[in-house]
Amino acid sequence: MENRKGLVTHAALSFSVCVLYGLLLLTPLNGYVYTTLLKIALFLAVPFIFAKKKHTNVKGYLGTVKSKKMMALSFAVGAGVIIIILTGYFLLRQFFDDQMILGSLKNEGITKSNFPAVFLNIIFVNAFFEEFFFRGFVFRGGLKIGTKQYAYLFSAVLFALYHVTMIMNWFTLPIFFLCMAGLFAGGLIFNYVTDKCGSIFGSYIIHAAANLAINAIGLYIFMK
Repeated sequence: MENRKGLVTHAALSFSVCVLYGLLLLTPLNGYVYTTLLKIALFLAVPFIFAKKKHTNVKGYLGTVKSKKMMALSFAVGAGVIIIILTGYFLLRQFFDDQMILGSLKNEGITKSNFPAVFLNIIFVNAFFEEFFFRGFVFRGGLKIGTKQYAYLFSAVLFALYHVTMIMNWFTLPIFFLCMAGLFAGGLIFNYVTDKCGSIFGSYIIHAAANLAINAIGLYIFMK
């Protein structure tokens, strides 16, 4: 009964964080600085509160690297992800609305002048906190109180849904659903790497590589 209650609390808190963040992106307060600060606050506060309630150490969400081979593989997969994303964009760019993407970025306060700082933040800060939350708290935390199926599927679904309000105006509907499927698949891959690596740092490497490729596309669009 206690495990079931903890599982419900874990799922509700995880889902609520994503809903709150998504709703913020739909308000006039969707500036990049505000959303980044709120994201960090939520992604840190909720895991800490849950860990304290369960009398566990929050460091457990980070994990400890137990496979150097998997860490090395993470770098190779990251390089492959960069190639796939960049190739995919240039092959399918007729389906992308670059002006709509630019407009969406500008609405968040992202401009050509501050893009270098945003570029670095997304790779080193944003990717880390997303991994801490989705792979640390949601996935690794879910493994401790639920089944492996729950941890894998719930984390991957939530990771995809978390991106809905960010990208829903960027693409045509078919490409949007393709991106959502890709995010879900990416979430499963990140979970697998985290599971086999023993920590979130393997998936962070791949996530940072993906963000690097996406940022490169953003830079290309800005410079066109």
